[in-house]
Amino acid sequence: RDGRIDALGVYVQGDARVGAANLLAGLRHDRVQGSAAWLNQGAITTGLARSDSEASGQLGVVFEVRPLLRPYAHLARGFRAGDMRERFEFSPRGDGFFYFGNPQIRPEIATQVEVGVKGDTRLLDYSLAVYRKRITDHITGRVTGAVHPTGLPIKQTENIGRVTIAGAEGEARWQWRRKQWLAAGFSVVRADNDTLGEPLFQSPADEVSVGWEGAVAAAWRADATLRLVRRQDRVATVFARGTENATAGFATADLGATWQRGAHRLRLAVRNVADKRYHEHLTEGVSGQEIAAPGRNFSLSWEGRF
Repeated sequence: RDGRIDALGVYVQGDARVGAANLLAGLRHDRVQGSAAWLNQGAITTGLARSDSEASGQLGVVFEVRPLLRPYAHLARGFRAGDMRERFEFSPRGDGFFYFGNPQIRPEIATQVEVGVKGDTRLLDYSLAVYRKRITDHITGRVTGAVHPTGLPIKQTENIGRVTIAGAEGEARWQWRRKQWLAAGFSVVRADNDTLGEPLFQSPADEVSVGWEGAVAAAWRADATLRLVRRQDRVATVFARGTENATAGFATADLGATWQRGAHRLRLAVRNVADKRYHEHLTEGVSGQEIAAPGRNFSLSWEGRF
């Protein structure tokens, strides 16, 4: 009843060109206050107010060596206070769990360093980055092992003392011949719950995608994308009480065709062409009852401007 969150932030940010370098710097301060009259049908009436404030900022530099070679580095510190659900929710969700909020949840503080390189020309554009992030008081939902009177298992919103996330990602597009483009991308993430010494609950799987897009006839373009996702067996055992299951790897293919003339655009697309049955690892659900991704999906869309 009467859940409320008030937030106020102030920031200053600027960028400057110094020789071959572009510099970016920013500093901000946030204050977030949350309160409620009562929770859980009036069963909880105290300890419902919390106020947090924190300073954060960023510093980055990009070196313009040449159009196809622009290395960069970025250091940032972030702040995130609990949202309305994380603070005050006492209700079932569609994933099969009954969630208990936490009005005294502490805010997350994250520090990340990222280095990479990017570039673009008329025929090629790409980006490649590696990063490492340290989060204190990571906000998440823990499977408690208890069961609500409704029969649903309970998840409790709480903080994990320290989390480390490291990864690499990249993408590239190459015009190998006139109006014909090849594309590729990848993402690799390694996340750990340092407090418990195990993989972080709900970490994304590694994946690679390759694709083509090009002109096939007057006013017509076509595209095809193949997505390859690796098996994810880095699961939390202690934190999730054995309820986070390993997810099998999978591959999906998407096709599309687009007709465009002037300000009008018509597109037909088919996702998951082979009608593969698979489960995205980050899809939540009771152990063994996680929802499968959609099967073959057709879409027809039109866009126009007048």
